[in-house]
Amino acid sequence: PRFIAAKDHFIDNPIIYSWIGLGKVIENAGMIFVNREKGKGWAAMQEAAEKLVNSDVEIAVYPQGTRAYFMRSPSGERLDAGYYTTFTKKTWDQPLGHLKPGTAHLILDTLLALRQRGESKLNVLVTGIMGSAIAGPKGSFKAQSEAEVHFRILPVWELSTDLVAGAAAPQGNEPQTEAERLYVRLSQELQAEIDRKLLQATEWHAYLLKRLPVELEKLGIAGPEVTAALERLRRAEESGDSRPFILLDRIFSLAPELWERFLRLYVSLQSQESDEGSWRALLQEVSERLRTR
Repeated sequence: PRFIAAKDHFIDNPIIYSWIGLGKVIENAGMIFVNREKGKGWAAMQEAAEKLVNSDVEIAVYPQGTRAYFMRSPSGERLDAGYYTTFTKKTWDQPLGHLKPGTAHLILDTLLALRQRGESKLNVLVTGIMGSAIAGPKGSFKAQSEAEVHFRILPVWELSTDLVAGAAAPQGNEPQTEAERLYVRLSQELQAEIDRKLLQATEWHAYLLKRLPVELEKLGIAGPEVTAALERLRRAEESGDSRPFILLDRIFSLAPELWERFLRLYVSLQSQESDEGSWRALLQEVSERLRTR
């Protein structure tokens, strides 16, 4: 498949484009470049959608939009990256703050273009990739050899072009018409569904549920508090509440020497009916430490 790549990174940067030559290589391979300059997002996704519709190619997209920091075990071993760690200074407290909206926009723009051509559906193949951060994580120029990367592909996600009936892509930063507002609502719904499917493909919540008691036992934390924390995590999973998983994921993405303090606070909050302010304060501190890692 073709991949969507950042124009400002691979084409506009003369070092990467000409000196290292990577930009030229992927340009000649037919990659689709997106202009990430402020205010260019809508046009970039519409351009990518046109290429998808008019070319007989498949396009691979990374919804998180960036590499994530890898986790590290207490012994220093690289572990995979956290799922919820690709947030920004503005999105640290948002349930979908770890996902860029571009993939949802690309799906909608492609559906709009297909509908204009009289096509009836778009097939999306959601794939979970596990282990890539072990091989080449953010914050490191050193690749790790013999790292295993696993792919888990979900059944085809078939979307009808009728989904975008009455919708229109915004022409500016903010929607101005009812058709544009419908587009934004559909984009938000698609982004949430992309998140659900990626979590299903990576089985990330199951991984965190399995890992938590193991790490707590290493710290000498056991008993009713741990049982209560796990039970509340399971209830959160059943109700679709991702916040406890977001916090736990980011704690594990910090340096191991910070785990004990934050895990004890986490278990304490999970084992009692803590107020929203306490959860938010802990998430903010953990997120800020991770963001400035």
